[in-house]
Amino acid sequence: MSNKYVSPNTNLTAFNCPHCGVLAQQFWHYLYIELTKHTPPLHDIPPVRYETITRNYNSRQINTPPIQIQTPKYPFNNTCISSCYNCNQKAIWINKKMIYPFPNESSAPLPCENMPEEIKNIFTEARTIVDLSPKSAAALLRLALEKLLIHQGVNGKNLFEGIQKLITEKKLPEMIEQAANIIRHVGNNALHSGEIDLTDNIQTANTLFELINVIIDYTITKPQTIHRMHQNFSKKQQSNE
Repeated sequence: MSNKYVSPNTNLTAFNCPHCGVLAQQFWHYLYIELTKHTPPLHDIPPVRYETITRNYNSRQINTPPIQIQTPKYPFNNTCISSCYNCNQKAIWINKKMIYPFPNESSAPLPCENMPEEIKNIFTEARTIVDLSPKSAAALLRLALEKLLIHQGVNGKNLFEGIQKLITEKKLPEMIEQAANIIRHVGNNALHSGEIDLTDNIQTANTLFELINVIIDYTITKPQTIHRMHQNFSKKQQSNE
């Protein structure tokens, strides 16, 4: 199972890079406007700092020494850039929302290894739209979760009941029940697969991404790993006899 996924956010100094996917330190760069003769006047906006620049005004007739000019810098308050320590790629943010990379690359968790292909296709489709429509992504993820439960031989009346059965059968630890509560409809019965809950948001969608990865880790990846370990141990014992 991969390390915990941290969704990109302007309030964080480390998260999973939308380019390389690695959980890495992020460096933040803030933008400023430098006035030129072509810049329209910025009324009532005080500069945040002055920067000393050197300009050379040499011409063919007169060799003039360089002069220093105090250039005002005006803040670009709603725009910033993050750069990844691991891959050095940049992400652009406006009003705390990532606008690049988008939409080919997503801020959502990647599918874990050993995810069945049918579920992976739905999971990947949800990743491509989660930043644009978290509600639609969450509906797709509920469908993927239903497919996953069927893959495990579980057919409940709703998704929450299906996960409860996996817990009862000891295929999932009891702590998963806490995360599974995210798929329950507030004040009502659990939602069924593909249903849209108007209260869904990006946090709900990201929890569903992680929940599907965790269930696959416990029900598919870990059993396969243990089976492989047992086979290797058995072969070693046979060779020693």
